[in-house]
Amino acid sequence: MKTTYKLLHILLLESNYKRAHFIDFDSGNIKNEIDIKINHIKKDGQLDVTLKLIFISKQNENNVIEAVITMIGSFLFETSGEVNIPVEAFATINAPAIIFPFIREHLATLTMKSGVQPVFLPPVNFIQLAKQAKKKQ
Repeated sequence: MKTTYKLLHILLLESNYKRAHFIDFDSGNIKNEIDIKINHIKKDGQLDVTLKLIFISKQNENNVIEAVITMIGSFLFETSGEVNIPVEAFATINAPAIIFPFIREHLATLTMKSGVQPVFLPPVNFIQLAKQAKKKQ
């Protein structure tokens, strides 16, 4: 069976951002923590994939920047003939890879507007992330 996917939309569901009044960028001791959570719901030929980013910058054990950004991507899918990408694999690897650049751009814009250097998140290997999630289950 061949499965085809069509992106319907990507929507911002949550955007929370907070920064400290004073951040000593010259000290160089800022550490970033990134956590990504992926969930999906499949119903009646539609797949909704939610990607949540939790970003924290710490300086001397104090949180100086905190951001929580959640976006959802909705996809139509049809199966006929040969399966090329199973829905589960698309939901945990391909769809998050499509949504993630929008989260990266949103965080870069938020940080820039808050008067700090834009935060450019590194690329994420969603194949590795899916493997790690599978091991935890």
